[in-house]
Amino acid sequence: MPADTAPAWPNPARPGVPTLPEVDAFHWLLRRNGAWPEAWLWQSDADGCGTEYSGAWAESDGDGQPDTMARWYSYLGPCHTPQEVATIRAEAFAAGWMAAREANGRMDMAKEVAAAIRALIHPTTTGET
Repeated sequence: MPADTAPAWPNPARPGVPTLPEVDAFHWLLRRNGAWPEAWLWQSDADGCGTEYSGAWAESDGDGQPDTMARWYSYLGPCHTPQEVATIRAEAFAAGWMAAREANGRMDMAKEVAAAIRALIHPTTTGET
């Protein structure tokens, strides 16, 4: 997804600042013309490098200023922790299981209706499939 079409920063009034800027956490960012997302660490207590923001992106060359990051990256969202991923997977599994159970119930009902129709058309048939 090109950075030009990627989601905007969470607060347009504060470009370069992630969701929940008061929390140290990893977030997914997409570099302009980048082919894949990158995980970046937001440090809430870092000096905003002279900007109005408190906090900065961890960067080996020290260029993690929010305004600089907003020029070169688009914000995709926070990285999930292993616990969050486990919860999301469990919820997805439960939803899929319930959908399959409902579909199976509809299939059983369809078989019963088909057997009843066969019994009406051919009274000597037991209606079993």
